[in-house]
Amino acid sequence: VYTLKKGSIINEAVKMAGGFSEGACKDYVNLAKKLEGGEHIVIPSVDEVESASFQMPVDEAKDSQGVALVNINTATKEELMCLPGIGERKADSIIEYRKSKAFSSPEDIMNISGIKEAAFNKIKDKICIN
Repeated sequence: VYTLKKGSIINEAVKMAGGFSEGACKDYVNLAKKLEGGEHIVIPSVDEVESASFQMPVDEAKDSQGVALVNINTATKEELMCLPGIGERKADSIIEYRKSKAFSSPEDIMNISGIKEAAFNKIKDKICIN
């Protein structure tokens, strides 16, 4: 059992636990997801996921491999910063942008200064809008 500060994300819990165990399916969980009080996190092994012996949670948007996606319309700054190439400034810009206009497609993130096609291609499979 690990105690984290309010607002912590799964990535912080994994680090506190000493990182992933050997054979863990690192892509199973959204490391940017904000933790809730008393939450229990289980990260299955690659073998468990491949054999489909592990039940996937159904409360998050997932990509085709079952990896949780970051919703760019609702993600916290910390969650956004877990995306490749998204630092503090870009995360702040994303949050400012969506205050005036919600993203209507993942491609809309290219309206953010510094996020062009190359940057979008690195994150397009990791984001969603709903």
